[in-house]
Amino acid sequence: MLINPCLLLLDEPTSGLDSTTAQRILTTIKRLANSSRTIITTIHQPSSRLYHVFDKVVLLSGGSPIYNGPASTTLEYFSSIGFSTSVTVNPADLLLDLANDEEI
Repeated sequence: MLINPCLLLLDEPTSGLDSTTAQRILTTIKRLANSSRTIITTIHQPSSRLYHVFDKVVLLSGGSPIYNGPASTTLEYFSSIGFSTSVTVNPADLLLDLANDEEI
């Protein structure tokens, strides 16, 4: 961030933070992304509030992509191919279950 990079790679920038601080960090990251930067980050167990900050998601299972697209349409996509849930769920939790080949 010192030299105004056009690409920023972040490895779990919210790890160990409380939800309010994590939200502030992601809001700052989102603001940077909206100013002509590409930001790629990994995130571990985001809350649904944090999940909805992301524009795009790449979901890997066994090292292979099983979803690559808008974060806002992940549940619709997996529902359309037979993976849906009847309960309200944090999208990140459902994606983690799918990536780990868990029963949903």
